[in-house]
Amino acid sequence: MIVMALAMITASVNAYPSQDKDEAQYQQWAMTHPAEAQTVHARLAFAMGAMARYNADHPSEVQAATKNASAGNAAGQAVAGTAFLLFLAFAVGAYFLPTVIALCRKKAEGQTGIFIVNLLLGWTVVGWFVAFIWACTGRTIADLQREERQHNQLLAALAQKA
Repeated sequence: MIVMALAMITASVNAYPSQDKDEAQYQQWAMTHPAEAQTVHARLAFAMGAMARYNADHPSEVQAATKNASAGNAAGQAVAGTAFLLFLAFAVGAYFLPTVIALCRKKAEGQTGIFIVNLLLGWTVVGWFVAFIWACTGRTIADLQREERQHNQLLAALAQKA
């Protein structure tokens, strides 16, 4: 029954000379071809009625089709949500890259300052580059420890000479 209704709709649409004409052109065609226009309208009315009767007679199939469409839509939303979360994680990671670099380098001075500049001025791009350069330069805790060892060795050498 549904296949017959779809065939009727297809035949009705094909009976009209062009599908992309506007309403005024259709009205003109319908006036010059009244029998064909009446046939098209009758077929469409029959097909729409047949589809309505089919839907009324087979509600479980209609519900299943609706549920399948909803499930597909939910799956699409889940993929879109996951993609958005991945993008958001990447964006936040890129935004706070200077702070992450400062923490990974174990900077001896300015980690808090880098975070504050990154947080408050990172959106200006200039502020982000300032925080990035600040994070990549300067002394680390390892540098301070090495300098302290060298200083202690120098003091020990001077004490031996004296």
